[in-house]
Order: sequence, then C-alpha cells, then structure tokens
Amino acid sequence: MVDSEAESNPREALNYSLNENVGSLKFKAFVGNGMLFNRDLKTPTESVDKATLLTDKSFAKVEIKNEKLFCIARLKKYPADYAIIQAKGINEVKIDNLKGFELLAQNNDNESEEMYQVILFDKKGGYYLFVGTYVTGSDKAISDIKNVIQTFKRKK
Repeated sequence: MVDSEAESNPREALNYSLNENVGSLKFKAFVGNGMLFNRDLKTPTESVDKATLLTDKSFAKVEIKNEKLFCIARLKKYPADYAIIQAKGINEVKIDNLKGFELLAQNNDNESEEMYQVILFDKKGGYYLFVGTYVTGSDKAISDIKNVIQTFKRKK
C-alpha cells in the first residue's frame, strides 16, 4: 500500500545537512548524494546573479594523498574550463571538524562566471564537494553560497 499523502524528503537520506535558511538560495533538486540550490528554482537559473550551489558526497572511500592537489585537479572535471583566480589562491578551511580547501576560479569559457569550490576530506576516506557558480562580481551570491556551506553538519 502506498500512502499518497505522505511527503517524501530525500534529503533525510543524506548523511549531512545544510541550513537552507541562511541566505536566499532555495532547494531545487536532489542529485545522487547531493543537492542543488538556486534562487528561482529554474534550470538553468534565470536569476540576475545566476547563483547556483551543488553539493555532493563521494561514493568511493578513496585515500587522497595530496588533498590540495586533488582540489586543484577537480577543476578539470567540470564541463567548462575553470582556472584558479591566482590573487585569491587556495586556502585551508575547517567545517564540522573536517579539513579541506576552498578556492575561487574563473570560467575561461564564459568570463562572466566565477566558481567557489570547497572540498572537505573525511578521515574515513572520501570527501564532500560544494560548488557554487555565479556572475563575476556578485557579492551577494558568493556570500549566500559561502553561508550555506558554512552550515554543513554531518549527521550522527
């Protein structure tokens, strides 16, 4: 028997949570081990700053020898050609007692787009990935994206 009145929340199946109320990004979709957020719930977003945040958790429990290099190499896995904004660099971060790296990158295929990437490494293997894209110079977009990522908490 199926209860058609019951609401399904696939986010509950994830082993982490984010506070979606710290900015004006809205939950758009559940994607594999992650979530997609944007401002207008359209794909692709039509918001002025094009703010989008994708979260994901690696399926594999792989050992990563050089975490900083892994973060840089991850840029080559995206469909667009991203390069680190050298003036901003790559910085260590710690969220929910997990260490990782953050970086800002420019989309070389679309110079009006930038990306903020955070990868947090689990000591048990694997990692959590956060990728925010937005129109270059959109301070509100980068602020909202960073604020949501800062609320990352693993479920016990």
